[in-house]
Amino acid sequence: MNIFGFNMSSGLTFGNRIIKLDEVASTNSYIQELATETKLIEGLVVVAKNQTEGRGQRGNTWQVEPDKNLTFSLLLTPNLLINEQFM
Repeated sequence: MNIFGFNMSSGLTFGNRIIKLDEVASTNSYIQELATETKLIEGLVVVAKNQTEGRGQRGNTWQVEPDKNLTFSLLLTPNLLINEQFM
């Protein structure tokens, strides 16, 4: 089965590796920085109890209260062309 460019029959699973942090500026920035330093496994999840500089869409900030919001990022590497990313 192919969903949004992910071949689900290939056995892709989420959360095989989870990094749990008490506080981080942004889970998204953290996972991006980590990806520049090492090869990451698709499906990696980075979870934080608190984000101090969370990022939303189109440059918006993501405001949170510690321990009261879902603050995580999930690493996906879909097989999509750039012009197909919003399909």
